Amino acid sequence: MNYPDPQFIIDALDETHISSRGAHLFEVFNLKEKDLRPDPMSQQGRRIYEDKTRGFQLEYEDEGRRKKIVDHEIGKGPWVLDQFFLRSGISGGNPYPGVLPYGIKFEMNRTELGALLGPPVSSNQRVEIWSRAPIRLLLNYEPKSGAIKSVGMQLLESKI
Repeated sequence: MNYPDPQFIIDALDETHISSRGAHLFEVFNLKEKDLRPDPMSQQGRRIYEDKTRGFQLEYEDEGRRKKIVDHEIGKGPWVLDQFFLRSGISGGNPYPGVLPYGIKFEMNRTELGALLGPPVSSNQRVEIWSRAPIRLLLNYEPKSGAIKSVGMQLLESKI
């Protein structure tokens, strides 16, 4: 499988799964709406697709939670991609084999990431966050080793 360029993923953020960009993302990853599962945190109107074999996770929100839609039942979609995580495999599963955004490599440490991305806007033992318009970049770490668990992306400001 050819994995998409990070910009392709960024362009699909904040798009519904039935928009041209959202549908293309589904096509590239060979997904169907039925593949989206209810949020394990039981948040109504949220869906997740997790693929440990291919090393990524997509998180969706019902469009009706973002804007008023006449005669819309929350939990029926359309689904807006609001977060995308590329996993290193350190917590199980396989690492995402595609290119990571901004030149990030899963093998990098915090010092190397700081040299590459500059200082984060927020940092603790588990997560560092950078603002890189148009996205918020989230690096999740394994607390004991400090190794990267995942690289997350979400838009700084919603298009909807």
